[in-house]
Amino acid sequence: FIEVLTKLVECKENLSDDQIYNLMKKSMEHYLLYGSLFVRTHIRINGKKGLERLRIANKIKKEYSNLVYLQIIGFFESEEYFDEDIKELIYKAVDIGVDGLGAEPHLQPSVEDSKRLVKFLFDVATERKLKLDFHADYSDDPNSRISEIILSEALKRGIKGVSLSHLVSLHSYHQEYAERLMRWMKEAEVNV
Repeated sequence: FIEVLTKLVECKENLSDDQIYNLMKKSMEHYLLYGSLFVRTHIRINGKKGLERLRIANKIKKEYSNLVYLQIIGFFESEEYFDEDIKELIYKAVDIGVDGLGAEPHLQPSVEDSKRLVKFLFDVATERKLKLDFHADYSDDPNSRISEIILSEALKRGIKGVSLSHLVSLHSYHQEYAERLMRWMKEAEVNV
């Protein structure tokens, strides 16, 4: 998985601004062709072109605003360590323009680091009235349980509608734990 992720990141980082714009525009044309009127996109905000990708996505959003509602999630692809520089980057992304924030907290080196990232994103989203969209526990490891941290935070804060996807490890959990987690998902009213 990490090797594939690394190659994908390399590909994204080597695209020119024109290539990024043209790929986004081509995607929008495909959405229109198939009748999609609402699209959520995850824009990688970290890396050497992160904020530029976000600016281009906002330009596309404006150009297609009368045809498609494009919802932009500023997404921290969490293979980088979450630190003060990343916090600053997230705030810059919010200032450029996002409808929500997201990340892959399970890729942080420790559960404590994952918790810090999740809590920070909840804080910013609450402060700026943004949506939250996490990719969590994207592995076959039954010990990968970052989704429970996200659910706990949503329940404590009373935030409904958090999106939680790529829950691959859910199939590896012990049945009793998986059922309990799904009850929490229902109670938190997350989008899965």
